Amino acid sequence: MIEETLAKAKWKLTGEKVMYLGYECQKATSSSEEGETVAWFTPEIPVQHGPSSYNQLPGAILMLSTPEQKMEIMATEVILDESHQKEIKAPTKGKKVTNEEFEKIIEEKTKEMEEMYGGQGIIIRN
Repeated sequence: MIEETLAKAKWKLTGEKVMYLGYECQKATSSSEEGETVAWFTPEIPVQHGPSSYNQLPGAILMLSTPEQKMEIMATEVILDESHQKEIKAPTKGKKVTNEEFEKIIEEKTKEMEEMYGGQGIIIRN
């Protein structure tokens, strides 16, 4: 179990609004050394969710652009299906490690597998 506090982006709400996929979206920006990230989120979907590690806004992010990664992500469809909604519970069993310790464990286990299988890895096919 990796137990860490996630870094929080410092979002600034601009007050700008647009309609996208039938939702009123609000503009938020976050600045870093790499540049300014722009997110358009909708409070009409009240979950702190977005692509990759971008979240922590008062609504789902439907559009995102990051100049440092030269990336632009736009939702193409929103499907709200509550029938598959499940509560996410934090695990209670297992050894607690930091992310750095976890990366070291992965490296050690990868070396073990390479030794076991002659450095060729395992191929799993259907």
